[in-house]
Amino acid sequence: MNNITAAAAALVVGATTAITAAVAASAATAQTTTPNVTGANRPHADVHVIQYVDKVDDNSNTDIDLGAPGFSVGNQQLFRDRLLRNGRQIGTSAGVAQIVALTATTLTAQVVATATLPAGQLTYQFAFTEILADGPPKVLHTAITGGTGSYRNARGECQARFIANTDDTNVRCTVIVED
Repeated sequence: MNNITAAAAALVVGATTAITAAVAASAATAQTTTPNVTGANRPHADVHVIQYVDKVDDNSNTDIDLGAPGFSVGNQQLFRDRLLRNGRQIGTSAGVAQIVALTATTLTAQVVATATLPAGQLTYQFAFTEILADGPPKVLHTAITGGTGSYRNARGECQARFIANTDDTNVRCTVIVED
């Protein structure tokens, strides 16, 4: 389940950091803002592109053996990771990754998580298939599904790219925050 932990943590952290930066509207060089995305019968929206690092915290990850004993469908990993921007922690992400399909060569998992940030919480989810011999995909994609506080109207997606020889990822999110 370590591969599930790395992938889940990477995406969760990515989504959380993106929303935090967007709402904070900081002047970080990693953030580009495109104002006003509007359409017929749509509210005003701001689009933010944000980059950050998802730092997996192995001490906060717990594997749960559900389903058949051993590595099997139903197993879960609970995680809580740190979200970093410019080397500083800006929040945490917490969630669960669960194996939903498993063969001799592949694993498919679904991840649901919540990022906790100063201005509210951001929710997201994704699924991925991993070739067991190769580890998780090099790039993971996640959907931002909503949030609370300043993030209550957030949507968008993130891409997380693994940092060589680690479970950490560089994350790039496109976050749409509607009025």
